[in-house]
Amino acid sequence: GGFVAGTMDITYAAKPEKLLVTTALSHEGLTLFNEVFGPGVIEGTYDTGALVLTRLDMSKGRGRVDLSGAMAADGALNFVGLATDVALEDIVFPAVSDLEVTGRGQVYAVLKGTVAHPRGEMTVRLSDTVRKGLRYGPSEMELTLDGDRLTARGTVAGRSLVLEHGVADFGDNRFALEAFVSDLDAVRLLGLDRTSSDIGVLLTGEMDVQGNLSGPPNLTGQVRMFDLSLRYRDITLHNRAPVVVDLRNNRFLVSASKFSGKNVAVEVEGDAGLSDLRLVLKGAVNLQAVTELTDLVSRAEGKLGFNVVVSGPYDDLSFRGNAEVADGAFLVDGFPNEISDVKGRVELGASVIRFDDFSARSAGGVLDMDGWIALKGGAMDDYRFRLRLADLELTVLEDLNLRVSTVKDGLVMAPGKKRKLPFVSGDVEVSNLKYTQDVHIIEVSDLNVTGLSGKRRATRKPRLFDRNKDVFEYDIHLHGDRNLAIVNNLLDTRLRIDDRDDPLRLVGSNQSVGFLGSVESQGGTVRFAGNTFEIRNAAVTFKDSLRPDNPFFRVTADTEIRDWKITITAEGTVEEYEVFLSAQPWLSKEDVIMLLLTKMLKEEHAQFGSTGLSMSLAPIIENVSSGVIPVEVSVYSEYSEKAGGDTTRVALGRKLTDRLWVQVSSSIGQGQDVEGLLTYRINDNLSLSASYDNKDESSKTGNWGLDLKFRLEF
Repeated sequence: GGFVAGTMDITYAAKPEKLLVTTALSHEGLTLFNEVFGPGVIEGTYDTGALVLTRLDMSKGRGRVDLSGAMAADGALNFVGLATDVALEDIVFPAVSDLEVTGRGQVYAVLKGTVAHPRGEMTVRLSDTVRKGLRYGPSEMELTLDGDRLTARGTVAGRSLVLEHGVADFGDNRFALEAFVSDLDAVRLLGLDRTSSDIGVLLTGEMDVQGNLSGPPNLTGQVRMFDLSLRYRDITLHNRAPVVVDLRNNRFLVSASKFSGKNVAVEVEGDAGLSDLRLVLKGAVNLQAVTELTDLVSRAEGKLGFNVVVSGPYDDLSFRGNAEVADGAFLVDGFPNEISDVKGRVELGASVIRFDDFSARSAGGVLDMDGWIALKGGAMDDYRFRLRLADLELTVLEDLNLRVSTVKDGLVMAPGKKRKLPFVSGDVEVSNLKYTQDVHIIEVSDLNVTGLSGKRRATRKPRLFDRNKDVFEYDIHLHGDRNLAIVNNLLDTRLRIDDRDDPLRLVGSNQSVGFLGSVESQGGTVRFAGNTFEIRNAAVTFKDSLRPDNPFFRVTADTEIRDWKITITAEGTVEEYEVFLSAQPWLSKEDVIMLLLTKMLKEEHAQFGSTGLSMSLAPIIENVSSGVIPVEVSVYSEYSEKAGGDTTRVALGRKLTDRLWVQVSSSIGQGQDVEGLLTYRINDNLSLSASYDNKDESSKTGNWGLDLKFRLEF
């Protein structure tokens, strides 16, 4: 169909009969094979049965089609055609339009043979083609026409499909093809990567498929896959033997086929259609595969057996079945101890996954867990897990060890309200908390004698990290008033958690750990300037969860030296604090300091003249002011039988290990003698001390002693 306009020159001779027609026409709305073309030109001649087409051009959208050639009087054909920049979406031929593919192509064709039996070859090249938002890459096809049969060979979708032999029968509206598939991306071909980038299917094999050119495909045939790769996230499976798939009425029937990969073995059986599938998966997973799925777990072992049915439309798949974990062990980022002896059951439903009877051991204790995950559209919509802990021994910070057990309803993990990350909350009973790290908060070497205030010379800057890398968060209330202690070079005190005004909370994420709240002292001792003070009251408050090493503290403690009761009050943070000293009866600040350091008052030191204060105490005070004394120093007066009177003694003490303390003292001046004391703390209530002195001149080896000290609490 269509319209033409122009001129025709016609010459006719009767004898011999001869007809010569020369045309110069323009056309509009030309229709060929139901394709409508835009305006163009027709130029040619007809000479007594022979047709010569000098020029036939037309447009298709913004593309162009050109044809030229000749047909002899006996019906022999010799035509050449070229189409450039033709949009696939402009073509209405069902074999093309039904694919819903967009893109641009180029066609070069040579037509020979006869009118009764045309023969020809055609080359089709397509640019990057797109189907439903998916880009497939370039394609190239060589087609051969032999009568009414069309065969093809080429590559499709970025060289993923090589068509060995294809036949199109326009009369019967049927096609048949034999193809060799090389690394075909089936997920892209079916459009599944729109819904999930976690899934991948690559296959290499051959197919023999028949179907309709237009209307319902009605596919039949067989596909033989020699190499099939199935990927979920970072886990990839390969077939252990060729997989045979029969095609019947547009459904792919998969016989039982075994696949294996790193840490995974599975058997697959079922069927899949053009829009849905139903597959049965049975197998086992070495839990080492968990480390491939998430960075949160750095080490895993154990077994997971499963029996799962995957069914439904591709854009709304559902999972049903069960799985069981045995002999599991995990090392989770942000949790200091390995989780071992993991076992439990998982039930998969269309809308919920349940976790039942999960138990494990970690940090010397027991963990139990159950919970559920709600699904919507195949994705996780909500979840809630309940965890119960019993007697876990944890090291939260360096040298801070504690034993914990859950109370009330245990711990609950659910989506956080603010950031939607997994959020753990609940109540935990703390027992046997012990902080043993040496802390130099109010040591003599940190004090400025004039101002009695301290400031650490090297403070720790808060750790910086990217909050976007948080995987989970927690805010857990801590309770406890028994067996909580600080035992180090500075303090020996029992604690209780303040549950009333400022409850203690363990807060943080997989990247950080900290405290908020207060703990109070229940008595004990504090060491200062070589003296032991009895704690009257003390409290530590954590105000910055990112700086658990720098809490605010306040300590008030008393000791008796000669006839005076000395009270020390220290308050501030670990990095910046003040110390206040007082005495009853009242003494000046200088006398209190002298009394602490030397057990003598300022006036009493004057009696020693240059031999006493200037030679022994003055350098010590100078060093105290500059903060360079590496050990505890005491200067005091003591009667010496060897000297026949009072002498000034200097004692140096140092904590060598967590349990070992050594102190050496010597008199200054004539009649020097030496005393040594080595104390080993066996536990909180038992210690052993070895002593030595050379005061007895009659003994060649000196005097040795051994003391066993113990403490009873009731």
